[in-house]
Amino acid sequence: NLPHLVRFIPDEVEGVLQGTLVPFLKKTSLGKGNNRLVFGPDGSLWAGKMHLVWAGGEGLKKITWTGKSSFEVKDVKLTKTGFELSFTEALNEELVKQLDNTKITSYCYSYHAKYGSPKMEQRNVKVDAVELSQDKKILNLSVNDLTPGRVYEFNLENFKNDQNKSLQSALFCYHLIKTIK
Repeated sequence: NLPHLVRFIPDEVEGVLQGTLVPFLKKTSLGKGNNRLVFGPDGSLWAGKMHLVWAGGEGLKKITWTGKSSFEVKDVKLTKTGFELSFTEALNEELVKQLDNTKITSYCYSYHAKYGSPKMEQRNVKVDAVELSQDKKILNLSVNDLTPGRVYEFNLENFKNDQNKSLQSALFCYHLIKTIK
């Protein structure tokens, strides 16, 4: 129950829908308890809040786009050897080519009747190579571990764009269900 919305980026792999969750509109006056979302005719997003004290409140919140896009991950696709990440702006090539700036951990959860599970079998995922597109907006990562049933958590806090601006959401997670053969 956090005061932000999460964006889902779908990735269909051999008929299986999996994908990435990216924090969206975090650290805003959005408040907690957001339960239902709908776009209005003018393009603004309305968030309906739960009427439960533990959830954080009730009512409606209107979110209007300012017309300015932010620097963030636009798309994440699984490849045979890793991940292809697309960004809304050109990346700083020097920072991206430093392999230790791309931090990935993977873990799984225990699925059972009780509510919740801690992260289990957490391990670092080694990035073997990076390849940046000519326009510097697409990054291909070769990794040493692609295992179905695991969550891959990306931490790109050291990434910047060409104007030295940080990603709006440097932490995001890809749930890998099926690999590419």
